[in-house]
Amino acid sequence: MSSGPIRRFFEYTLTNSRATHEIEVLLGKGVWNLDYHGFERTAGTGATYQPALSETSAETSGSLSERARLNYSATILVAVITRDQLDPGIPYQVNPDASGNGKLYYKPFWNTGTNNAGRVILVFTKSKGSIKSSTEDGT
Repeated sequence: MSSGPIRRFFEYTLTNSRATHEIEVLLGKGVWNLDYHGFERTAGTGATYQPALSETSAETSGSLSERARLNYSATILVAVITRDQLDPGIPYQVNPDASGNGKLYYKPFWNTGTNNAGRVILVFTKSKGSIKSSTEDGT
């Protein structure tokens, strides 16, 4: 009998969240597919958000980067609840840091305020293999 896929479910509650708030999502090394992203603002002064999930902590909102594949190109009004079922999932190569932890970085990117609150739900499935980057000419 073979075992099924490895899945990880994360639910974060944000309080006193500011524009530059960043959450470390500890997955472990390997290739992980983001299968679901949910976001709901529950309180605060921010009028919009623009969530991003990246392999590095230096990404900016709305950037086009191979490291930040979940990165909305426009802001979303806080009254809108985000429920994205991704099929196929978005692949991330999660490499260990100096401490040996494999992690991604989630940022809600509020437009303003330091008192924002909300809930984030992320669901991942582990894949086999690795992701190889290359240029147009295949190198």
